[in-house]
Amino acid sequence: MDRIQNIFGGMRAKTFGKMQRTCNGVGLVTVGAVFEGIRAYWNAEREELYVFRLREHLERLARSMKMVRLPLPYSVEQLTDAIIRSLARE
Repeated sequence: MDRIQNIFGGMRAKTFGKMQRTCNGVGLVTVGAVFEGIRAYWNAEREELYVFRLREHLERLARSMKMVRLPLPYSVEQLTDAIIRSLARE
């Protein structure tokens, strides 16, 4: 295959045996996202919401973003505060 079409437009492709790679594809150059799941549990008896290890999740998110060189314009403390305020409104 001489050229392939994808969401980034036509790019030259190289074939290595049965495996094919797109040179200069975004996936080879950079990672564009990170993911961190945060869980919260409702205690009906106390009528309170408990967020499971929020600080640890946000610290891991910040480290992951740093590793893939994504900017994080907020501190872990700012994110924690925003999440707690958002959950309190719900």
